Amino acid sequence: MRAASFQLGRPVVLTASILLLTSLASGQLPYNFTVNSSASGLDATLSLSANTSGTLIGNYDPNSNPTGTRTKPGVWGPFGDTENLPVNISLAGGFGNTVHTAPTGAFQLDLDLAGGLLRIRNFGSNLLGSGPLTAPATVTLETDAFRTRNPTSLYPGGIPVEIPVGSATLSQFAVSQTGGDAFGTLTETGPNTYSFAVAPLVDLTATFDFFGNPLEIPPTSVLFPLGGELVLSGNTALLTSLQPLDFSQTQPIGQALPQYPLDLPTIIPPGDTAHVLLNLTLDEIAASLSGSNSLIADGVLVPEPAVALLLLPLVALRRRLG
Repeated sequence: MRAASFQLGRPVVLTASILLLTSLASGQLPYNFTVNSSASGLDATLSLSANTSGTLIGNYDPNSNPTGTRTKPGVWGPFGDTENLPVNISLAGGFGNTVHTAPTGAFQLDLDLAGGLLRIRNFGSNLLGSGPLTAPATVTLETDAFRTRNPTSLYPGGIPVEIPVGSATLSQFAVSQTGGDAFGTLTETGPNTYSFAVAPLVDLTATFDFFGNPLEIPPTSVLFPLGGELVLSGNTALLTSLQPLDFSQTQPIGQALPQYPLDLPTIIPPGDTAHVLLNLTLDEIAASLSGSNSLIADGVLVPEPAVALLLLPLVALRRRLG
């Protein structure tokens, strides 16, 4: 058994060693890159929205809040002293704003200078490296016709009502390479200077607050184009990329949200505020991004000893088997 193991193991060790040494000798240069956050930036118009459906009902409770708002569907008919009935509604909310962020991140590039090719691996970037974004937010409410007491008001129904709700926060916005390595082109334009183009497939994720609930847009796979200039200097490299971004995605959800209180301005007559409770289901989330991504990254050549370390277990195995 030992002899058979030896005969099978030696070609494997030699083949792996030859492949690794050939890779080092072929002129392929592996670099580790770190995004320069202070020099990079995402400048874009960002829009996030959530569409919901469900009911609203007054915050009246005969025991804990007997003077609270009561609601009842319809325009006509009696309205009992203790009646408080749900009203069908749909509600859309979110925010949009022009944003400038300072991203962080890292990735690896393998350069084949002779072949004019490159490979990008493990690309990941937190596009909110400078912190969460806060922007003014509104919700648009559509309801069936209904009435309220405390205060007394009529809501005709079928008329969208826009309600400012302060601000919304985008707390996560990131991309992470998926689907394996991506290959691109590398063209020499001067001494140690190259233009490049590559488009890794990434999962884009985002989380924003809607009515106090953090809502996550499920990971969405999109191409993330990178192109620009690569300058090599000894064991370091500087990558500069400026690329347009244009992304739009709608994702069905179907998730029940926690009950949320809302102060609703009265319609007829105006000037007062009804206090209602929303019971909603999140039907879908939509996101769009249009702008440009400036990426400056500093690279360090992976030293040959680090690559050669991969050979040590093979050499040790060869010695043990020999």
